[in-house]
Amino acid sequence: MPHTAPDGGSVRLRFNHGENTVGQRLFSHVPPCPESDLDKGAKMNFTYRAPTPSDAARLATFYRRNRDHMRTGSPKRAESFYTVTGQQTAITQAQADQEASRRFFWLIEDKTQILGLLHLNSVVYGAFRSASIAYTVDRQHTDQGIATSAVRWATDYAFTALGLHRLQGETLISNHASQAVLSNCGFTQYGLAPEMPVYRWKLAGPRPVPTHQHCTGPYWWYINTAPRRA
Repeated sequence: MPHTAPDGGSVRLRFNHGENTVGQRLFSHVPPCPESDLDKGAKMNFTYRAPTPSDAARLATFYRRNRDHMRTGSPKRAESFYTVTGQQTAITQAQADQEASRRFFWLIEDKTQILGLLHLNSVVYGAFRSASIAYTVDRQHTDQGIATSAVRWATDYAFTALGLHRLQGETLISNHASQAVLSNCGFTQYGLAPEMPVYRWKLAGPRPVPTHQHCTGPYWWYINTAPRRA
């Protein structure tokens, strides 16, 4: 079902990957995005969709199944994160962030299962118009072009629908597969971060607060910029 825009109108954003139409426009101030020419003619069997609380059990299963697979590139998480209740809380927060255009989160899925996750984080408007892209693919479905197609789709969405000018991605220097994904999607390697602080958060009153920090890295930083318009 299409979402209802704040002005009362019900609108849908359409992206075409082969025979599939995917994606939804959520905000009245976000202009419609034209159908993407990326992977034109490819027979893609997956779609991109923002999660709802009804997806909590499936997401909890996904995170538990991929816990070791995602360990090096993810922050340390409380055990409650891997439960249905924890995912209901996470989805509710993601929906609030998406309504405020701060962060976008999509499930990559086929008709039966979640194949991966796709994020646009730290969305900044104004003069900078930037975001950070993140993605993960289920350990049983790597090397199938899912991440590459997802990053291309999100890049097209960010530059066309959201009107952003810049996307950045980070990858551990040992993660050659992720580096190949970014390079194949038009990102350029531009810097090395010796380490990145990672906080573990807990609720303390109305706002989450960091409880301790560890560092991961080193990371390669990648950047992609929107095509210049005449």
